[in-house]
Amino acid sequence: MIDTSLIVVTWNGRHHLEVCLTAVQAQDGVDVETSLVDNGSTDGTVAYVRERFPWVRIVALPRNVGFAAGNNAGAREARGIAVVIDVFRAFSVAPYAFDAGAARVLPAGEIDAALELGRRFPGALLAGERHARKLPGFDAGNSPTEIRQLDLRGKTLIHTTHAGTQGLVHASAADEVLTAVTQQWQEVAE
Repeated sequence: MIDTSLIVVTWNGRHHLEVCLTAVQAQDGVDVETSLVDNGSTDGTVAYVRERFPWVRIVALPRNVGFAAGNNAGAREARGIAVVIDVFRAFSVAPYAFDAGAARVLPAGEIDAALELGRRFPGALLAGERHARKLPGFDAGNSPTEIRQLDLRGKTLIHTTHAGTQGLVHASAADEVLTAVTQQWQEVAE
Protein backbone atom coordinates (compact mmCIF):
# COMPACT_ATOMS: atom_id res chain seq x y z
CA MET A 1 0.00 0.00 0.00
CA ILE A 2 1.19 3.51 -0.81
CA ASP A 3 2.01 5.49 2.35
CA THR A 4 2.63 8.86 0.76
CA SER A 5 2.38 10.51 -2.64
CA LEU A 6 5.14 12.89 -3.61
CA ILE A 7 4.54 15.27 -6.49
CA VAL A 8 7.44 16.88 -8.32
CA VAL A 9 6.50 19.57 -10.85
CA THR A 10 9.07 20.46 -13.49
CA TRP A 11 9.52 22.43 -16.67
CA ASN A 12 12.84 21.98 -18.44
CA GLY A 13 14.36 20.98 -15.09
CA ARG A 14 16.07 17.76 -16.14
CA HIS A 15 19.38 19.00 -14.68
CA HIS A 16 17.82 19.06 -11.16
CA LEU A 17 16.21 15.62 -11.27
CA GLU A 18 19.26 13.40 -10.67
CA VAL A 19 19.80 14.83 -7.19
CA CYS A 20 16.10 15.17 -6.41
CA LEU A 21 14.94 11.70 -7.43
CA THR A 22 18.04 9.93 -6.12
CA ALA A 23 17.32 11.48 -2.69
CA VAL A 24 13.70 10.31 -2.85
CA GLN A 25 14.83 6.81 -3.86
CA ALA A 26 17.16 6.65 -0.85
CA GLN A 27 14.36 7.09 1.72
CA ASP A 28 13.81 4.19 4.12
CA GLY A 29 10.77 3.19 6.13
CA VAL A 30 8.04 4.74 3.97
CA ASP A 31 6.44 3.57 0.74
CA VAL A 32 6.51 6.72 -1.39
CA GLU A 33 4.81 6.94 -4.75
CA THR A 34 6.57 9.62 -6.76
CA SER A 35 4.79 11.41 -9.57
CA LEU A 36 6.67 13.74 -11.88
CA VAL A 37 4.44 16.29 -13.53
CA ASP A 38 6.18 17.55 -16.64
CA ASN A 39 4.92 20.90 -17.92
CA GLY A 40 5.71 20.29 -21.60
CA SER A 41 9.49 20.32 -21.22
CA THR A 42 11.66 20.48 -24.32
CA ASP A 43 14.90 19.34 -22.63
CA GLY A 44 14.20 15.59 -22.75
CA THR A 45 12.96 15.40 -19.14
CA VAL A 46 10.32 12.72 -19.74
CA ALA A 47 12.62 10.38 -21.68
CA TYR A 48 15.41 10.87 -19.13
CA VAL A 49 13.16 10.03 -16.17
CA ARG A 50 11.66 6.99 -17.93
CA GLU A 51 15.17 5.68 -18.61
CA ARG A 52 16.91 6.59 -15.34
CA PHE A 53 14.03 6.38 -12.83
CA PRO A 54 11.47 3.88 -14.19
CA TRP A 55 9.70 3.72 -10.80
CA VAL A 56 8.56 7.35 -11.14
CA ARG A 57 5.01 7.83 -12.35
CA ILE A 58 4.99 10.44 -15.13
CA VAL A 59 2.17 12.87 -15.77
CA ALA A 60 3.20 14.47 -19.08
CA LEU A 61 1.32 17.65 -19.87
CA PRO A 62 1.34 18.92 -23.47
CA ARG A 63 2.31 22.47 -22.46
CA ASN A 64 3.47 24.54 -19.51
CA VAL A 65 0.34 25.14 -17.43
CA GLY A 66 2.26 26.66 -14.52
CA PHE A 67 3.23 25.50 -11.06
CA ALA A 68 -0.23 25.54 -9.42
CA ALA A 69 -1.99 23.75 -12.29
CA GLY A 70 0.90 21.28 -12.49
CA ASN A 71 0.46 20.48 -8.80
CA ASN A 72 -3.27 20.06 -9.35
CA ALA A 73 -2.58 17.54 -12.14
CA GLY A 74 -0.31 15.62 -9.77
CA ALA A 75 -2.77 15.86 -6.87
CA ARG A 76 -5.44 14.19 -8.99
CA GLU A 77 -3.13 11.16 -9.20
CA ALA A 78 -2.15 11.10 -5.49
CA ARG A 79 -2.82 7.98 -3.39
CA GLY A 80 -2.05 7.13 0.22
CA ILE A 81 -1.42 10.22 2.31
CA ALA A 82 -1.11 13.36 0.23
CA VAL A 83 0.71 16.25 1.86
CA VAL A 84 -0.19 19.53 0.19
CA ILE A 85 2.37 22.17 1.17
CA ASP A 86 1.42 25.69 0.25
CA VAL A 87 4.41 28.00 0.13
CA PHE A 88 2.08 30.98 -0.02
CA ARG A 89 -0.63 31.66 2.59
CA ALA A 90 -3.64 29.45 1.89
CA PHE A 91 -3.09 27.10 4.80
CA SER A 92 -2.09 29.80 7.27
CA VAL A 93 -5.58 31.32 6.99
CA ALA A 94 -7.37 28.35 8.65
CA PRO A 95 -5.53 28.53 12.01
CA TYR A 96 -6.31 32.25 12.23
CA ALA A 97 -9.96 31.57 11.36
CA PHE A 98 -10.27 28.90 14.05
CA ASP A 99 -8.51 31.15 16.53
CA ALA A 100 -11.15 33.81 15.75
CA GLY A 101 -13.91 31.31 16.58
CA ALA A 102 -14.84 29.91 13.14
CA ALA A 103 -16.98 26.78 13.36
CA ARG A 104 -15.47 25.38 10.15
CA VAL A 105 -13.32 26.31 7.17
CA LEU A 106 -14.37 24.83 3.85
CA PRO A 107 -11.93 24.90 0.92
CA ALA A 108 -13.15 25.46 -2.61
CA GLY A 109 -11.14 25.06 -5.77
CA GLU A 110 -13.14 27.35 -8.00
CA ILE A 111 -14.77 30.73 -7.38
CA ASP A 112 -18.20 29.42 -8.43
CA ALA A 113 -17.84 26.53 -6.00
CA ALA A 114 -17.04 28.99 -3.19
CA LEU A 115 -20.09 31.09 -4.03
CA GLU A 116 -22.29 27.98 -4.10
CA LEU A 117 -20.99 26.89 -0.69
CA GLY A 118 -21.72 30.41 0.55
CA ARG A 119 -25.35 29.99 -0.53
CA ARG A 120 -25.58 26.56 1.15
CA PHE A 121 -24.29 27.91 4.48
CA PRO A 122 -26.31 31.01 5.40
CA GLY A 123 -24.19 33.55 7.27
CA ALA A 124 -20.94 32.10 5.91
CA LEU A 125 -18.12 34.48 5.10
CA LEU A 126 -16.07 34.24 1.91
CA ALA A 127 -12.30 34.58 1.72
CA GLY A 128 -10.46 34.24 -1.53
CA GLU A 129 -8.00 35.50 -4.07
CA ARG A 130 -6.71 34.99 -7.54
CA HIS A 131 -3.10 36.01 -8.14
CA ALA A 132 -2.93 37.78 -4.75
CA ARG A 133 -5.99 39.95 -5.43
CA LYS A 134 -9.09 39.78 -3.23
CA LEU A 135 -12.10 38.51 -5.15
CA PRO A 136 -14.98 40.93 -5.81
CA GLY A 137 -17.84 40.43 -3.37
CA PHE A 138 -15.72 38.40 -0.93
CA ASP A 139 -15.34 39.40 2.73
CA ALA A 140 -11.56 38.96 2.78
CA GLY A 141 -8.64 38.04 0.58
CA ASN A 142 -6.09 35.41 1.52
CA SER A 143 -4.47 37.34 4.34
CA PRO A 144 -4.38 36.23 7.97
CA THR A 145 -4.48 39.94 8.85
CA GLU A 146 -7.80 40.33 7.03
CA ILE A 147 -9.15 37.12 8.59
CA ARG A 148 -8.38 38.43 12.08
CA GLN A 149 -10.57 41.48 11.38
CA LEU A 150 -13.68 39.38 10.65
CA ASP A 151 -16.23 38.32 13.24
CA LEU A 152 -16.04 34.56 12.69
CA ARG A 153 -17.52 33.38 16.00
CA GLY A 154 -19.59 30.30 15.22
CA LYS A 155 -19.52 30.96 11.47
CA THR A 156 -18.36 29.04 8.43
CA LEU A 157 -15.50 30.45 6.36
CA ILE A 158 -15.45 29.45 2.69
CA HIS A 159 -11.91 29.77 1.32
CA THR A 160 -10.61 29.67 -2.26
CA THR A 161 -7.15 30.47 -3.64
CA HIS A 162 -5.40 30.12 -6.98
CA ALA A 163 -2.97 27.51 -5.66
CA GLY A 164 -3.29 26.03 -2.17
CA THR A 165 -6.99 25.22 -1.91
CA GLN A 166 -6.97 23.92 -5.46
CA GLY A 167 -4.26 21.39 -4.65
CA LEU A 168 -6.28 20.36 -1.63
CA VAL A 169 -9.56 19.73 -3.46
CA HIS A 170 -7.81 18.01 -6.38
CA ALA A 171 -6.23 15.36 -4.13
CA SER A 172 -9.54 13.50 -4.16
CA ALA A 173 -8.05 10.05 -4.80
CA ALA A 174 -5.79 10.21 -1.74
CA ASP A 175 -6.68 8.19 1.35
CA GLU A 176 -5.84 11.15 3.57
CA VAL A 177 -4.87 14.75 2.85
CA LEU A 178 -2.68 16.80 5.17
CA THR A 179 -2.06 20.49 4.72
CA ALA A 180 0.91 22.54 5.80
CA VAL A 181 2.65 25.84 5.37
CA THR A 182 6.41 26.09 5.25
CA GLN A 183 6.56 26.97 8.95
CA GLN A 184 4.93 23.58 9.78
CA TRP A 185 7.08 21.17 7.79
CA GLN A 186 8.67 19.63 10.89
CA GLU A 187 5.31 19.03 12.60
CA VAL A 188 3.80 17.44 9.48
CA ALA A 189 6.81 15.16 9.03
CA GLU A 190 6.46 13.92 12.61
